[in-house]
Amino acid sequence: MDDKDPEQLKEWTLWLNKALETRRALREMGIEPEYNFMFGNILRRAKLGLQPILADKGIQASTPRAAQRAFAEAYTKVLADYNAAVLKMHIPLEPVNSYD
Repeated sequence: MDDKDPEQLKEWTLWLNKALETRRALREMGIEPEYNFMFGNILRRAKLGLQPILADKGIQASTPRAAQRAFAEAYTKVLADYNAAVLKMHIPLEPVNSYD
């Protein structure tokens, strides 16, 4: 993640958080969101090196590492939401470790 521009990570984080907010709003209206399973499987298989970032508790605000952490947190939330939706639909998930 060190090679990613912090401003680009902030934009991607915004997109991920907007997707989560949209899904939450749809559910509040009684509409179950639809998922792109091909894209979801790509997300699940991506090797982004997030585990060390998520484990680092000493990240200071307003640093490039803070942008990486915010992205990692948003990514894991989106992935958890996707995984929960897939399991709810009784679609078996192949085991992968997306945080490596």
